Amino acid sequence: MNTTGIVRRIDDLGRIVIPKEIRKTLRIKDGDPLEINISNENIILKKYSTLEDIRDVFKIFIDKISVLTAKNILICDRDKIICGAGGDIESFVGKNISNDIYHFMEERKKEYVNNTMLSLTDKKEINSHFIFSSMITNGDVVGGIVFFGDDEVHEMDKVFLNLILDIFVKYIEE
Repeated sequence: MNTTGIVRRIDDLGRIVIPKEIRKTLRIKDGDPLEINISNENIILKKYSTLEDIRDVFKIFIDKISVLTAKNILICDRDKIICGAGGDIESFVGKNISNDIYHFMEERKKEYVNNTMLSLTDKKEINSHFIFSSMITNGDVVGGIVFFGDDEVHEMDKVFLNLILDIFVKYIEE
């Protein structure tokens, strides 16, 4: 555990302020859900990801779509890659997303198609054709989907990406 040396007092309503520097570093925004855990005498705050709860449910689904489209697929929440299909994708799972993907989500990009270099994580770039779409539920961006591969993005890739989005969003909102 990293110590920051920062000490905060709890106010009379039981609230504590997380310093701006820490929120910025961890990409915590107003309204983001935090999970509260207790370990021995420690209170642990963890960013909560709705998508992590459903990762296993959709892994089989995106594996099949990856085969049909001959594209690699990554599903990410607002912080890290939670699931993937195709090629050597498993090596990306659990890694923090790149600033590129984070900014696509912040801009609420839908069906953003490009044929250039894309940073997937802070340490891995690909030179590939890709399509990205933000996953938005109840007005909030909860993650994103990236399809990428050697071939250009086709209309069918967009159809499959939107199918995955529709199913994920419906599942999360119910």
